[in-house]
Amino acid sequence: MSTDTEWGAFPSIVDDKPAMVVSDLSFGRTPDEKLTTLIHVRLPLTESDEHGMPTDSALQTMSEAEDAIIPTLEGLGARHVGSIATGGVRHLYFYSKSDRGITDALRPISGLFPKTPPSALTRADAKHTLYFSQLAPNDWQHQFILNAGVISELAEAGDIHESLHQIEHVADFGTRADRDAFAGELATSEIKFQIDGSSLNDEPDTTTPMPWRIAWVHESAIELEQLTDATSALIELCRKHNGEYDGWGTNLVK
Repeated sequence: MSTDTEWGAFPSIVDDKPAMVVSDLSFGRTPDEKLTTLIHVRLPLTESDEHGMPTDSALQTMSEAEDAIIPTLEGLGARHVGSIATGGVRHLYFYSKSDRGITDALRPISGLFPKTPPSALTRADAKHTLYFSQLAPNDWQHQFILNAGVISELAEAGDIHESLHQIEHVADFGTRADRDAFAGELATSEIKFQIDGSSLNDEPDTTTPMPWRIAWVHESAIELEQLTDATSALIELCRKHNGEYDGWGTNLVK
């Protein structure tokens, strides 16, 4: 099935167990209403760690099995929308118009991977409830995906994440009063943020609905979950004052 996709990975909890989710984010924005049948393929891991996540050796076998399963089911008209690794099992999820031919298509693949044979369950899911309950990221997870992308770019450029960085943030507000109220709370945060005083004196950009901008920095190493906690809290604080967090950036540290 040919379609535009946008993939993101994030940690989660499924049935009280740690999980790693990989999701087609584009499906959440524009679900295909014609695909009303959920196909759930279970792929047992050959090895897993104490958290139920695949070991390095299991990853190789799992990837080979997925490379066989996904195009096979897509050839039957199914759309792969995501996967979850948890409890020693990799769960692959697809939506299709029907489940016709699924079992027969997986049978030869099971023969190729006798130690981790895939099995499939299907059911009606016209509202895509499984996707939106387990594969769609919440606000924190969405920020995790965005931050992971920036950190990956920094790594490719040779950044030393463990070193201290000046991390710059920007947010926009509809009124000066909202921006200044945000700045007041920011100044009392547990994280030592330093507000760029010059940004408070800038003239508003009257060409946008959020004309009042503020910039601030804090010093920290680059650590994905810690940064996601911080930026998620900033997003909530911006919303509290009717503003929009516009992201962060930093210089390379080599």
